[in-house]
Amino acid sequence: EITKKQVRIIIENFQAKNISSPLNITLGQGISRGEKMDFIIQKSVELGVHTIAPIVTERSSFKLSDERQTNKLRHWQSIAIHASEQSGRCDIAQISTIQPLATWLNSQRGLCLVLDPNARNNLKHALEQSKQNNKIDAITLLIGPEGGLSADEIQLAVKYNFRPIKFGPRILRTETAGLAIVSVLQYLLGDVA
Repeated sequence: EITKKQVRIIIENFQAKNISSPLNITLGQGISRGEKMDFIIQKSVELGVHTIAPIVTERSSFKLSDERQTNKLRHWQSIAIHASEQSGRCDIAQISTIQPLATWLNSQRGLCLVLDPNARNNLKHALEQSKQNNKIDAITLLIGPEGGLSADEIQLAVKYNFRPIKFGPRILRTETAGLAIVSVLQYLLGDVA
């Protein structure tokens, strides 16, 4: 019905469209300086990451009061909301609380991978090894901040069943590394064709 001041419609049929990735990816990201963290959150949400965990590591230069941390988390969640909307997602990627690495490692599940430029194995090897045991439907990635993770942090991750992997011959910037590996994982196991 259309009148001079309004339009009235009746919806007869609704078809929900779920474009959330079937691959549940958690990105543990060493907190980076400046706008790099904003960029990482925005792009990883667009690529289908379900949860982003800001991680305080040895090389993170992140020292904020509780109030400023709360504001930063609100800001990051806002970026995730806008990126979810922009990419047409029906769900909103979650930003978890800011945590020290040791605390965060204890609660991870699925195939857990940590990028390490000195690792012997690569992503292909880790996926082949994991697929032999069971279907991969959840992956947790750990990416260091600028300067990477220390050798001690990588060893700590290994204690929590993270597999160190090398992602090619070049060392990538923190804002490139997570996005590159998420893209490859979505292509191999997710919904990117």
